[in-house]
Amino acid sequence: MNKPHRILVNQRGIFNLWWHWTLGFGLCTIPMLITVSIPQIWLPFVGFALYMILHRIIDKNHYNASNPGCSMILTICARTLFWSSIVMVIINSLHTSWLEPMLLNPAKFNHNIRFLAVLISAPVTFIITLICKITGRNNEQCRICQFKAQNATAASSAISLPWKPTAR
Repeated sequence: MNKPHRILVNQRGIFNLWWHWTLGFGLCTIPMLITVSIPQIWLPFVGFALYMILHRIIDKNHYNASNPGCSMILTICARTLFWSSIVMVIINSLHTSWLEPMLLNPAKFNHNIRFLAVLISAPVTFIITLICKITGRNNEQCRICQFKAQNATAASSAISLPWKPTAR
């Protein structure tokens, strides 16, 4: 690989990191922004729809070998949307007329606001990020990228490289 091509790949990788961050966190903030404008019973479905969009983008990036950049940010955001939506479904299912008086004191419960999306997604994001930090490069997303890099190195081994690829 010559130097101008390497610079181009590095620039594309930096742009993709920025794009993944913008896309992931932009989609993660949508449920928090629309929580005041739609009924809260529909908010988990919005979260699941955004999760499916992010999951599709992640799958598309896995099969694009020419697309440099880490998709871990998108993975964390997608998992946050999924598990936050699961928690919202649980809260909505507990907020029924026959189950609520048994679990909660009705005098102290606000019936208009069941939950705030940020109070659900912030702890979920922390837990998912902590799990990804603990697992390090042994998580699924990093293994897929390592596999993709190994295949790209093996495919280009027929061409003489000016450097030796390092194994991680």
